[in-house]
Amino acid sequence: MQRGDFLKSTVATAVAAELGMGKAQAKVPAHTWGNYDLGSGPQVADHLDQGSFPQYPPDAIVPTDEVVMTTTSSEEVVPNHGKGLVTYITADSGTEEIKSDNIPQATEDLVRFVPGQQLYICPTWREVQPWPGRLEMPDYLKLVLELAKKKNNKRVGLRVQMCAPDYTHEPALPDFVLEKVPKVDLVLSDQEGSASAKRYLGNPHSRYQPRFDHPFFPQAFKELVGLWASEFDGNPLIEFIGTQPDYSRVGNSELLDRTVRRNHWIRSDTIFIDNEQIEIDNEQIEALNNHPPWTATLLEHGLPGKSPSPAVAYE
Repeated sequence: MQRGDFLKSTVATAVAAELGMGKAQAKVPAHTWGNYDLGSGPQVADHLDQGSFPQYPPDAIVPTDEVVMTTTSSEEVVPNHGKGLVTYITADSGTEEIKSDNIPQATEDLVRFVPGQQLYICPTWREVQPWPGRLEMPDYLKLVLELAKKKNNKRVGLRVQMCAPDYTHEPALPDFVLEKVPKVDLVLSDQEGSASAKRYLGNPHSRYQPRFDHPFFPQAFKELVGLWASEFDGNPLIEFIGTQPDYSRVGNSELLDRTVRRNHWIRSDTIFIDNEQIEIDNEQIEALNNHPPWTATLLEHGLPGKSPSPAVAYE
């Protein structure tokens, strides 16, 4: 689908405003995705002609045509929408991840990295909208967009964090949201282990989550999405824009069901094959594996961030 249509339809993600607010649609509980009715899919206006293309007389479309049996190899990187290596400029920790005394120069070096066909930046909501009613981009985000457009012809993917447990200097949400939305302390399960506990509970800005089902939150979220759409709708520079409410436990299954019904893609960071959380893994794999055929799934990486040992057989 067109990026512009995607951004417009992303406003529908603000149906989070309907969560807990008593609208007509019934609650959607967690469910298996195999053989589940998720609608009929979108109408595609610009699909490539799939044929048939008869080659033999008297039905041949082009009487002297031949079938191309192979593609042409290239020594160059060939950009392809939705594919290719993605260079992470910033991720969960913002610019603190760029280990350099000259962050602008290091950012430009990352943008210019030739094998990377797309760029990725991950600001917090607070960084892009500190005040109601308008966007205010941080300098590093402006620089990435400028470099991508003027010098490198690369598209940019953005994820706006509503929770950033690795930001130690400030919360992820802007003050105008935090002042009105109650906060809830994180409750870690036994499966999440002591390492996660130290990571989250050791950071005062990551100990809590806002009440995503509080009436003001979806109202403010809808404004954020509308501002992003006004700024970037139809912009060929943008590969995708997403938001990430993390550890909310206040309607994720319903939000996922509704957003897939609106033909959005599913993205997951990682699938860890871990005996302690095998039930979670199975649910994640089942949903990703049985997504509707007219959508897609994106996986940050499918195995833990290290090479498999050659002495161990991976299934």
